[in-house]
Amino acid sequence: PEQLIIRNVEKVLNKNNADNDTAADKYFRERIDFALGVLGEYTSALKQMRKSKILHNDKFSNGM
Repeated sequence: PEQLIIRNVEKVLNKNNADNDTAADKYFRERIDFALGVLGEYTSALKQMRKSKILHNDKFSNGM
């Protein structure tokens, strides 16, 4: 459910901090860390579903 839309990307996430819009860069770095944390929790939570084989069905093997 987390997604990141980064507008004016040339002004954030640069190695050289002088090239960044400081407030926007700080926000996006924090938001990226948050989103990666959520993704990590999803992988932990969904491990049980993969182990249960509920997601494996020969009739529906190609997803949607």
